[in-house]
Amino acid sequence: MRATEIKTRLEEKIRNLEKEKEALSEEIQELKEVNELNEKANSLESEVNKLKEEAKTLREQIPSEILTMMSGENLVPEKDTSKSKPRKPETYSFDDNDESECEAL
Repeated sequence: MRATEIKTRLEEKIRNLEKEKEALSEEIQELKEVNELNEKANSLESEVNKLKEEAKTLREQIPSEILTMMSGENLVPEKDTSKSKPRKPETYSFDDNDESECEAL
């Protein structure tokens, strides 16, 4: 084999190896980015779950009357109301001439 043939083959091998090296370097960079994004997502998910649990615990410690007042802020935990009976509203009647009812109130 002549020297020029050997030189040509070696140059072709070098070009192929450089292409493969570049492709592998790009793949490695992309895999590192995917791994970092996955770790960040897992970390954030863990933080969110901890915060949800803390909010749930705090809601459970607040009396239901206060939660009812805060319901406009969507802080009331959902309760099973299938067993509870609706409360009948209290009604009052007043006789315009009877002052004793007014004094009692």
